[in-house]
Amino acid sequence: MNSSGDGEPWRRNERVVVTSVMLHAAAMAAATPIIPLFVQDLGAASLASAALWSGLALTASPFFAAILAPVWGLLADRYGLKPMVQRAQLASSLALLGMAAVWNVQQLLALRVGLGILGGYGAMSVALVAASVPQQETGAAIGRLQAGRIAGLGIGPLVGGLVVAGLGERAVFVASALLSTLNFGLITWLYDEPAVARKVSGAGTPSHFSFRSAGRIPNYIAVLVILFLVRFSERSLDPIIPLAVTNTLGEGPAVPVLAGAILSLGTFASALSSHFGGHLLSQYQPRRLLLGSLAGGAICALFLALAHSVVGLGAWRLGLGLLAGGAQTLAYGIASLTMPAEGRASAYGLLSSGALLGGALAPLFAGLLTVFGLQAAFLLSAGLYLMAEMATLVGVDRVETLAHRAA
Repeated sequence: MNSSGDGEPWRRNERVVVTSVMLHAAAMAAATPIIPLFVQDLGAASLASAALWSGLALTASPFFAAILAPVWGLLADRYGLKPMVQRAQLASSLALLGMAAVWNVQQLLALRVGLGILGGYGAMSVALVAASVPQQETGAAIGRLQAGRIAGLGIGPLVGGLVVAGLGERAVFVASALLSTLNFGLITWLYDEPAVARKVSGAGTPSHFSFRSAGRIPNYIAVLVILFLVRFSERSLDPIIPLAVTNTLGEGPAVPVLAGAILSLGTFASALSSHFGGHLLSQYQPRRLLLGSLAGGAICALFLALAHSVVGLGAWRLGLGLLAGGAQTLAYGIASLTMPAEGRASAYGLLSSGALLGGALAPLFAGLLTVFGLQAAFLLSAGLYLMAEMATLVGVDRVETLAHRAA
């Protein structure tokens, strides 16, 4: 388990989980962009009605996934991570397949709620990979996991667009369901749950994890707050960038292309930042890395508010991804240094819940702020990074590098 040889089982487990998370993110991201159009086809009477139902459908899954993540974590500690992940993947497949067959918006919303309640694979993926790797490799492994997730989020909309163009909207949900089913096969046949995890998570063994006990884990509450703020800040930018491009250029055929290019550039930069951020955890003091990442995010978000050209928007979004895209990886890495041996799935589940909740609420609040101008949404993002910076300064102790701790 602690060997670092390339042929060790933990390396195969890590590759399986990273691949699985990338496929899961792509499956979810492929279906998400077409929901506003799909809602109109299902009978939304007006643009206002379509916007309302689309907003509810898009918010429902991550919101309920955030609420239920700690519950699934507790069950994973009791019965094992692998069975809970398999359950989530099958539930996701069935919910997505059902969306291809709905005939009104109420049914679509119900299935999106069900996807959030019964799915939740993304929230368990960090615990899944952390349970497999030696402690000194945890930061790098989480970095690769986050990079895979972000890459999937970037690939998904492209795949979804191609499927819609060739086969229609409903086919996207079928394709996403097939990807989720493929994920089930990957975990079932290629992931070997480590013996240590089985011992901790054996059937009938209570985990004893609670929010009260989480408060006694060093840095844990601070990391929970940081993950919420960072994810909120990141997700608040997605609906604003296209509007900012339109505001700069006016209406025209180039707007969707340029907006998509800027968003893709930011996604790619965030994936790189997550990947390399995980490796830096073993070489440099994690608290300083996180402080630098958050400060960089605040500065770039501030300059996004001041940008008056497409080039400026693209440059500062790229900078934001490179500097702050790895902040979540760094935060998870800091938490892993003091994570207790028992109840790890519950602990990571609660952390993921904070991140998911921030991501679920961000688009709604960012949209509301646009009544004060697009700059207000960018300033919100900068302010959230500064709040995360303060949470790090106040709540995160100086911790050793992963390599030093493992020595």
